Amino acid sequence: MASEKSGLPRGLPLTFIGGVLLLAMLIVSAVSIFGSVILYTSFPLKPYPVHFLGIKLLPNLWIPVPNFGYGVFTNFISDLGVGPSSFIFNTGMIVAGVLTVLMFPTLLRPLGNTGKAKVGVAFGIIAGVGLAGVGAFPENTGFYHVLFASMFFISIFIAAGFLSYVNESTSFFSKTVQRLGYFVFPAGLVCTGLILIFGPPPEWVLLFLLLIWALPLSIEMLAKGNRL
Repeated sequence: MASEKSGLPRGLPLTFIGGVLLLAMLIVSAVSIFGSVILYTSFPLKPYPVHFLGIKLLPNLWIPVPNFGYGVFTNFISDLGVGPSSFIFNTGMIVAGVLTVLMFPTLLRPLGNTGKAKVGVAFGIIAGVGLAGVGAFPENTGFYHVLFASMFFISIFIAAGFLSYVNESTSFFSKTVQRLGYFVFPAGLVCTGLILIFGPPPEWVLLFLLLIWALPLSIEMLAKGNRL
């Protein structure tokens, strides 16, 4: 077991709290995103950024156009942050970001509180700040939104890979969670780059990658963190 191999005591209530925070973050994110999709598609008009020769003009220059629905092949997730669904989406991202910032430090103890663990946790905290920034600076703010979105996606997958590496010396988390972390690390970074080429679809793949790593992680934090 992790406590036997790393010398850590069993019964980590802080880790259990971290599992609750992570699960809450996933629920808030899912409700915000999919609730926003439903609301976004229910309005007859949607905002559209004005372009000239393929270049987006002023970040705040958006015009209302007929709304033919929301599609994962045509709409970025951040499109939900402007228009009729903006309040739900942006508020949800801010709350999810705060939960992420609070959650990552709870991983320090089960991972041995080493320097390497602190680096991985730091990337996770940066990711949480980036996620909150996505909501605080919606898509129509231009540069700042892109900055925070990039900060979130890049940092969260680096954190997943780094913490999986740290887990090799503690084995608090299962091999399954560790391997998932190793998988989503490169896959997430590649998909982040592919957004520049293929647009929205890779962004939705990023959400799926995050889910397949974070959900099992939260379950193990809940199961093992509260063990006596």
